[in-house]
Parts: sequence; C-alpha cells; structure tokens
Amino acid sequence: MDVLKVGEVAKEAIARAQRGDGPILVECETYWYIEVILSPIRTSSASLQKSKHATCNPIAPFKKYLLEERLASEAELKAIEKKIEEIVEDAVEFADVLILPPYSQILGTFVDR
Repeated sequence: MDVLKVGEVAKEAIARAQRGDGPILVECETYWYIEVILSPIRTSSASLQKSKHATCNPIAPFKKYLLEERLASEAELKAIEKKIEEIVEDAVEFADVLILPPYSQILGTFVDR
C-alpha cells in the first residue's frame, strides 16, 4: 500500500533482471480501499474493516509526498482528481445505458462450449 516502496522494489527487480541475475517475483499485497462503497454499509464487520484499512489508503501519503517534494502542485493534483471523476462518471453513464442480453442467452454461450 506504499506507492514509493513499490517503486523502489520495482527498480531493484529491473536492475536484477538487467544484470542477468535470473528471474524475480515481486509480490504486492494490497487492499481495495474505496470509502464510497464502504460508507453506506452499516454492519459492524464493514465498520471494523473500514477502520482497519482506513489508515492504509496509499493515495493520501503519496499526494503529500508529491506536494512536499514539489513534484506537483495542489492545482495539478486537483485537475488530475477532476479528470478521474470525469472518467468514472462517463463509465457509469455508459454502464447505465448498456443493454445486456438476457441471462439465458449469456448462460447458453458458456453451456454450449
């Protein structure tokens, strides 16, 4: 969940591969952190899960790093966030109007094979 650590490990893996030191596997364990999905859920297990992983949000520390290192301005980051929101909204609108075939037709494509 640490963007910078993943970058460091990836650089090490690339250097190892370029030296010809053999194959390497980089395993990254992550948690799908989407507060929007968890917030409406009122069950105790969801609340526990939310509180447990709320401190693991990789976006906030990376944003802080970018600002502190002056790699991006607040305005640039806000523009990126706005663009992401637009992309997600477009995807949701597309999904809302998508006409899906009947379930029986979908199921038939898997059964017939």
